[in-house]
Amino acid sequence: MAVGTIVTFNETLVPLTNGTILAASDVKIGLITAGTPTAADTTPTWSDYSGSEAVGGTYTTGGTSLGAISAVFVANGTGVMMDSTTNPTWAADGSNSAAVTYGIIYEVTGDLAIAFIELGTVNMQTSTLTITWDATNGLFKID
Repeated sequence: MAVGTIVTFNETLVPLTNGTILAASDVKIGLITAGTPTAADTTPTWSDYSGSEAVGGTYTTGGTSLGAISAVFVANGTGVMMDSTTNPTWAADGSNSAAVTYGIIYEVTGDLAIAFIELGTVNMQTSTLTITWDATNGLFKID
């Protein structure tokens, strides 16, 4: 997988497409420093990964909100597209983590991990981290 690639968890596709996720629930992206998520992870939740969360400095515990489910999942012709007007940014800070490796996108109310993005290894003590979603395709599409 290449840095910047967003991968959905296999088990997340069913609740995303059948509407069982609460429309008003918040979607966030949390950053981790250890562990390697895979699409095949069984029943993935934010709690599975939050033990290695990149806490401190300019990063707020739990991550950054991308918006409500009803706002980030929009109809896309034959399917659904996940999009957000929030491109999360964390300024460099000496109290930040020195080795952020993945962003986990998750639904807060049900603690459901939706997708992940590989970041390489980012030293947030010396570098600002900004994730910019694709202007045309958003985070991902399900057709």
